[in-house]
Amino acid sequence: MRVPRVGIHAACISWFLIVAGSPASAFEDPIDSAGAITARIEAPERVTNRTEPVPVRVVIENTGTSGVSGTLRVRVIDDWTIEPAAPAAFTLPGGASETREFSLKPGPRVYSALYPIHAYVDHETDGVTHAAHPILIFKTEFPEQPTPHEQAAKRPGWRHARSRSKTVLSGHVTDAGAAVPVDVCQGKRGLLDAQVRFGAGPEEVEFYGLSITIDGATLLDKDSPFRLTSISEEPAQGAYRVRHQFRSSEKAFDLLADFRLDTRALQLKVWLENSPVAEPWDVTYLENVALGSWSKPVHRVYAGPGNVIEAPRIFTPGFEGHRLSTSYVGADFESGPSLVLAVDVTPDQLKVIPAERTFTLVTPHAQTISLIPGANVWEAVKVWRDIDGRVAASGVSNLAGRFTFDLWTDDFTGAAAALEQSFRYGLTDAVVVWHRWQRWGYDYRLPDILPPRPESGGSDAFRALADTCRTHGVLFAPHDNYIDFYPDSDAFTYDRVAFLGKDLPDFAWFNRGRDAQSLRWRPDCIRPFLESNVKAIRDNYAPTAYFIDVWSSLPPYDYWTRDGDFHTRLETRDIWRESFAWIRNELGHDAPQISESGNDQLVGWADGAQANHIRVDDHPPSGAGYFVWRVNYRDAERIPWFDAAHHHRFVMQGAGYPSRYAAGLDSRLHGIYSDDYIATEVLAGRAPMVSSPFGHDVVRKYWLLHDLSQALAMCSIDSVEFVGDNLHRQRVRWDNGAEVWVNRGAEDWSVDGHVLPQYGFYARAPQSVEAAIERRDGVIVEWSQSAESLYLNARGARDMQGSPEHLARLNPERHPVRFGAVLTEGGARLTREDRELVVTPLPDGIPFDMQIDWDRLPWRLPQPDRVKALQTAPEPGVSLPVPAWTGVLSLKCEPETFAYHAGPS
Repeated sequence: MRVPRVGIHAACISWFLIVAGSPASAFEDPIDSAGAITARIEAPERVTNRTEPVPVRVVIENTGTSGVSGTLRVRVIDDWTIEPAAPAAFTLPGGASETREFSLKPGPRVYSALYPIHAYVDHETDGVTHAAHPILIFKTEFPEQPTPHEQAAKRPGWRHARSRSKTVLSGHVTDAGAAVPVDVCQGKRGLLDAQVRFGAGPEEVEFYGLSITIDGATLLDKDSPFRLTSISEEPAQGAYRVRHQFRSSEKAFDLLADFRLDTRALQLKVWLENSPVAEPWDVTYLENVALGSWSKPVHRVYAGPGNVIEAPRIFTPGFEGHRLSTSYVGADFESGPSLVLAVDVTPDQLKVIPAERTFTLVTPHAQTISLIPGANVWEAVKVWRDIDGRVAASGVSNLAGRFTFDLWTDDFTGAAAALEQSFRYGLTDAVVVWHRWQRWGYDYRLPDILPPRPESGGSDAFRALADTCRTHGVLFAPHDNYIDFYPDSDAFTYDRVAFLGKDLPDFAWFNRGRDAQSLRWRPDCIRPFLESNVKAIRDNYAPTAYFIDVWSSLPPYDYWTRDGDFHTRLETRDIWRESFAWIRNELGHDAPQISESGNDQLVGWADGAQANHIRVDDHPPSGAGYFVWRVNYRDAERIPWFDAAHHHRFVMQGAGYPSRYAAGLDSRLHGIYSDDYIATEVLAGRAPMVSSPFGHDVVRKYWLLHDLSQALAMCSIDSVEFVGDNLHRQRVRWDNGAEVWVNRGAEDWSVDGHVLPQYGFYARAPQSVEAAIERRDGVIVEWSQSAESLYLNARGARDMQGSPEHLARLNPERHPVRFGAVLTEGGARLTREDRELVVTPLPDGIPFDMQIDWDRLPWRLPQPDRVKALQTAPEPGVSLPVPAWTGVLSLKCEPETFAYHAGPS
């Protein structure tokens, strides 16, 4: 009987191995103290023999001066036994210690994995009950059990025959900006070797058949154990359907495939019928479905959070939030129509091999494949957007456009004070995602996360932090995790762990900071623990949003249970989806549900994700690690690919955690506050993200991007253009009439009177919203405006440190720059408050002069005869004289001043 490993998220496995390393058994020291008692477990760290008992000792020490009595109990899990198992009483005089001996024995179903030993020492000290609970994690390393050979999938030798039998489907796809002829010709092996053509004459492009893998064997391969015994047509409403019957010496099943063609797309549905009844560790299912080779090589590939790659060499990204992330991909061929290829389940990978003319998603399980030819991929992806059909989850409108504070500090009270400063500067249309707060520290001993970590301020300080946000209308989302399951958790057992195959538990994240290895949860076991944690967090801290790590970064996965029952990734996906919906309902008020990175499998259920929009780099610098697409290519660039389909129904926040986005490059030029990062946020219409609770760059980023972000919230991308066929000069049009130009190329680009340097942009949207990073008077500056505010920053710099490239993006000589009504070398926001003009300089800035041509302001305000300066700390302001009026108000802005109010007496 075959014992397959599930086709589980190949990209994810590489992610954990690259970032985490191999499993290790070191956790916290197996020692704990409570009251006067300190207890320690002593046992081997590694066990290699399945048959011999393992000696275990528990040392109990009374560090007090009075005698202590109590009980000792030792617990193990699953097929391990410990003797003696019954609780045992002890009495220790002051200063004394005692050692108890135990024998640990493995049963028949133990694995090469990690196991805990728990000791519980309950006692009284001075009339108070205490419980010491040391935990020792040991590693087992047993010889591997032989498993049946898994045959590698091979490229089928039949698919280049290109023999047409008959045309079974013919028509035109017209909804993607061009009328593209489509025809399907059945081959000698039904639809498995069909020839599918798009276009006509010199512009046509076609692919040849399907590659399908079952039980590790590719159907129709010459070495396959399965023989095609019959082919028959069957009636199907609006489709052409063929039943293919296969048989081996042990199994038989029917493969059904049908093609449907309408004005939007050609769709191919494949599934199995009459397959053998599932047995432990043996399930017959579609392990891989892929398109055959194409008649022409792919010129450009579009995929993931957003990258286009021109003339790539071998490129096989797995599905997860940093890489593929979309179940649809795009291609431009060297001639012929462009194409979007999409599936309605979770794919394993995108496979691009130009030498073999391969361009396909590789996807397991029953599925519908959509092929959408069009004038360009952007028109085709709009069609996919409609075919996909999902609607936004109910928290999307509450999250869309909000500024994101992504915070990893350990100090609850200090961060609350810093956030209060940001809120005073108006940064309140926001969400705070708080990652590090858990009882045992970040991502450790999960799911045991409560109460909040005492070293960070404890429960009261964490509640005050949440209250601070709520008072200002800012959403507060604590971090949670139901992927990583730690063996020192009280809930741990391999009955709740996902398995890759027989005797192969699935290792998850290796917490390098704690030197602790986690296992991957069985998704069908998480809900009781999730519900318990969420209810306690709701009752004690009342969060207004929620963040669950990894669920939109890792793909939904197939898995086995410990007993050999198979569960598909569709079940995993639905459990994650339903869990987000349950949390949103439990917290109330459409509390947005957020996750990491963002793949499209949770669209319609989760509300958003903290994007990781990493770059293509064939020669990345040291330190880049996993966070680049390592592809040989002619040209490549970031693009708004994910948002082209889902912007109106799923909120992508920022462009990546700072180190992941920069990935080995200078953080000043490519980090979260850089023009590069901001240009990517603007390109895709993202909700801006920062990594600090307050500061100069935090405030400037909000002032620059917030109004534009709100103008694009809940909108859809209408078109994307590479201006002059230059990947690095992009124009994005939105369905509300907004337009954005972004220059990611090295040369300046003049757009509608604006000179855009590399990573510059110009955007305009309804309600008089505009924003730009542009070159003025030889200086790179930034500004934004709306009906209510005007933000100007000539980038006069205090910090003269950094590379020449960094300084070239600032104004180190502090040259005054003209912004319409204002001449300045500094940065400030101008707003109207009743009959006054309010000028608020950026915090932590330089002293600078500002000349304001009063009649050129966008608001009609009375002539000012006094200026009141408000200090950075809330206190009465200081009145400043206004010189004889010449129509120009002159201000000398000082760093210690919060704002200037200019108006009539």
